[in-house]
Amino acid sequence: MMPGEGGLGVACESRGQEVWRLEALFQVAGATALRRELERLGLWACGRPDDLSTLLDAHLLFGDDLISHETVLSVAQLGQVAAALGPGHPDSLGTQLLAWYALARSLEASGRPTRLLVWCTG
Repeated sequence: MMPGEGGLGVACESRGQEVWRLEALFQVAGATALRRELERLGLWACGRPDDLSTLLDAHLLFGDDLISHETVLSVAQLGQVAAALGPGHPDSLGTQLLAWYALARSLEASGRPTRLLVWCTG
């Protein structure tokens, strides 16, 4: 399998007292559809931030899979992707994205800057 064609990993981080904190790791219902939408929006493989949470950095560094095509999404960008794929998506991806968006918005509403990280595995 070529890099960029495997499964996707997704994590939500929020920023607390000067550091990012891993809030959740997600399974992706429709990895291919999500990757294609990120590519269409120009959000695929935009790079990995240097300031990942310690837990997420360790997960990516010491995991079993090859990691590539990392990108970070703001809450606004996540909302854009969720709106584009909507809840009617056949493999529940749209509903899943809306749930991730709701979590990210609730973290931001509590005063914690939030971001979603996406990467390719395999």
